Amino acid sequence: AEDEVSAFEYDMTNDNLSEHWYGIWDGIYKNEGALTDEQIEEINYLLQPIFTHGELTEVNPVSCFFTSYYEDVRDINLPEFLSYFPKGEIPKELPEFYELKSHEFWPFGDDATFEDMPVPIHRYNSEVVQDMFSEYTEINLNELTGVGFDKVLYLESTDAYYNFTSDFGAGIFNCTEGNVKEGIIKLYSISRNETREVLTITKSNNKYVIQSFYRE
Repeated sequence: AEDEVSAFEYDMTNDNLSEHWYGIWDGIYKNEGALTDEQIEEINYLLQPIFTHGELTEVNPVSCFFTSYYEDVRDINLPEFLSYFPKGEIPKELPEFYELKSHEFWPFGDDATFEDMPVPIHRYNSEVVQDMFSEYTEINLNELTGVGFDKVLYLESTDAYYNFTSDFGAGIFNCTEGNVKEGIIKLYSISRNETREVLTITKSNNKYVIQSFYRE
């Protein structure tokens, strides 16, 4: 892993992710045809699920787009996306806990208390989630078609989403080949069950956005 990282003259962090996201795709977009080995290596550096800086690690938020499959990003499974989304918080106090308990999708029963929760509660401000979708998909959350919404916990009073995870399982996409054709970037990977995954990146309003992620 250290050799792979040392092949690049920059560190990837959540702070500079959007800058490198644009620069890498912009370089690829300008040349039609099959991707080179060097381009594939840089794509995988961009999409690595974990950024490591010495002893510090942080989740690459783009990895959340690889936790479910969709032929249109509007069909993404939102609770799967949020499962390991790093831009949330684990609150030490939760005044809205009893309101959350009354939600139709609350999974822990009426006797649960905030102090005795078996797993941490994560809170995700909807504006933060929307910023992520605006940057990397250019769609609004209200355009999502509802896949997985039977498991979404959202409170209007806080304008936030909630979930409960204690383990870790970032989405992974490891590009093995790809091409650019008529301005559309297609990337391919072999999934764990030996089917081929396809990630499509397009340019829209001077942004490079995720259009789809599916198996074929």
